[in-house]
Amino acid sequence: MRLGEMVVKLLLAFLAGGLVGLERERQERPAGLRTHMLVCGGSLLFTLISLNISAPGDHTRIAAQIVSGIGFLGAGTIFRYGNSVRGLTTAAGLWTVAAIGMGIGAGGNTLYLGLITAGCIFAINRWLKGPEERLLRAQWRLLVRGPRNSDMLSRVLEALSDERVVIQRTRWIAEETNEDEIAVELLLHVSREVSVQEVTAKVGALPGVRQVDWN
Repeated sequence: MRLGEMVVKLLLAFLAGGLVGLERERQERPAGLRTHMLVCGGSLLFTLISLNISAPGDHTRIAAQIVSGIGFLGAGTIFRYGNSVRGLTTAAGLWTVAAIGMGIGAGGNTLYLGLITAGCIFAINRWLKGPEERLLRAQWRLLVRGPRNSDMLSRVLEALSDERVVIQRTRWIAEETNEDEIAVELLLHVSREVSVQEVTAKVGALPGVRQVDWN
């Protein structure tokens, strides 16, 4: 294989990995643009090395190690938040990006297949998240009020540590806060199995919570 062809493949691998990583970066995920580019480019390089130094009929030995080795990197993007597990989509993306790099490195039809796969991953992460959340989860905004200088927020977060409830964002509401009281807004993605009355009742029963509103 000529050097020029290798360089073209390397640039395509960086481009494909960057396409997937760009969407993850915009979502502020642990593995973003640079990580995906490096994984895809590194996988391509390993594949090219395997093709060039292996004996005939033994081209898969190095490439096979990429499939298992990428799992260690992907595991670093997975973490627990209460009873919820986050980062699985990013880890799966890294694993697939490694396959894209291998496909581009192998050349032929797998090169085009790798590029098409990169576009598909970008589309899945970019445009299927909204429909998935609308179909499987409801989005609520919860406004919780309580006394200042209390551990109300930590109690609320602990109470909502449920695999069916994902806390997307918390923020203080300045216009609702005064010297005696604080107000916190929580953006929740909640499973369709859970009712809003159940969540508000659970939060409203916590010590220090004076009022709970939702919309």
